[in-house]
Amino acid sequence: SRPVENKLCTGPIPNRSQFCQIPCPVDCEVSPWGAWGPCIFENCDDQTGKKGFKLRKRQITNEPTGGPGSCPHQVEAMPCDEPSCYKWQLVSLDRCIPDDGKQCGPGTQLPLVQCINSNGEIVDRSFCSSLAALEPIPCEVPCARDCVLSDWTPWSTCSQTCSSKTVEGKQMRTRSILAYNAGEGGSLCPNSSALQEVRNCNEHACIVYHWQTGPWGPCTEDPSTASLNTSAGIRPTGDSQGLCSMGVQTRKVMCVRVNVGQVPPKK
Repeated sequence: SRPVENKLCTGPIPNRSQFCQIPCPVDCEVSPWGAWGPCIFENCDDQTGKKGFKLRKRQITNEPTGGPGSCPHQVEAMPCDEPSCYKWQLVSLDRCIPDDGKQCGPGTQLPLVQCINSNGEIVDRSFCSSLAALEPIPCEVPCARDCVLSDWTPWSTCSQTCSSKTVEGKQMRTRSILAYNAGEGGSLCPNSSALQEVRNCNEHACIVYHWQTGPWGPCTEDPSTASLNTSAGIRPTGDSQGLCSMGVQTRKVMCVRVNVGQVPPKK
């Protein structure tokens, strides 16, 4: 298997190179930062110090070329006071109980919680006894005679892709009346103007100048690559539809102004 002089091998020398495709590099993308976690001791087994820290995290949403080594950091820490190795975790909300013993109307929901440690494991509730309890959540029980409204629809598509002095993008959402007020003290339905909301969108300025490109022309063989095609062993495939060779296509490119037309390239 040792190499010998080339002249000992008969026949043409195999190609030393060939064309190949290099994939475009993929940039790393990360999610937005999550919420800051609870204030905990650096080591819950050694709580001699009174300082703590809290963490927030983000995830890699697009794995980059070459692995995650080129991604920005995914964890941040911040010092905080009064650390604890336990916290209340919300499990669910109890049913809505109207205020003042009424049958319907505004009320509150009590949060149902469990005590967990810094590893997320459920522990005895006594470990969380010194922590502030989660506040009740405001809610409302519809009365039988109240006006009942649907939820808001999703926001509509923006009417414009950009905004100018005379044109602004708008989007709208609506809700509808599911049941009208039945009288005798029930809450009234709002007027029609309260059944829709409008907000501005795509408030960035419109681009005045932009590149306009024409269609690509036919593929013609590039003389500068003819010798390379030959040395690389590129040959017709036998398919009459086209040749296996490197070629060049051209197209017209010009700078245009919105509603005006072509302008000098320096724009």
